[in-house]
Amino acid sequence: MKRCTKCKKYLDINMFSWANKKKGTRQCRCRKCKSKNYFENAENISKKQKIWRGNNKEHLKKQKKRYYEKNKSEIAAKCKTYREEHKDYLSDYFKDYYKLNREYILNRRKQYRMNNKDKVNNINAGRRVRVLDQSPKLTDMEKKRIEFLYEISQLLGDGWKVDHYIPIAEGGAHHPDNLWIITTEDNLKKGAKLDYEIEHDMYFEL
Repeated sequence: MKRCTKCKKYLDINMFSWANKKKGTRQCRCRKCKSKNYFENAENISKKQKIWRGNNKEHLKKQKKRYYEKNKSEIAAKCKTYREEHKDYLSDYFKDYYKLNREYILNRRKQYRMNNKDKVNNINAGRRVRVLDQSPKLTDMEKKRIEFLYEISQLLGDGWKVDHYIPIAEGGAHHPDNLWIITTEDNLKKGAKLDYEIEHDMYFEL
């Protein structure tokens, strides 16, 4: 039993939230009094919490990092389960978000590439190596078909990209039969997905 300093009642110990679980100490006010106090002073408490968070950004950042490192596998498992259970919702959400914020997203990506040139170059170099490793021996005609696809893409402008049906990351070959030209928007959405479907007829293939 423990006595609440607010309502003065003796209550079961479980009616008091933890103050410090490691040390085994409980808060001095019961859950009911604490909840009542919060709703009566919600605005002031919210302001104080906002000020505290603003003054302790580094502390909170380190705390979150420690928690993540300690519970990495559990967090990853929960995130995976959530994504699988809400696949359709997340797909619709990100499609709508992209449509509403397309220019902002593209500008951020452009800025990231400018600020992280070495990292981006290393990623691209790794991708080029994978492309070479997964490129079969091509005939002169097949090489010309690939060159022709890239020429068409350049003529169409920045809104178009040469893409692999089966992504290189998933073992797809750099071969003209595995290439097509799609919009930059579809290229970004498709990424390394195998089951991506283009919802319109805006693509070219040889």
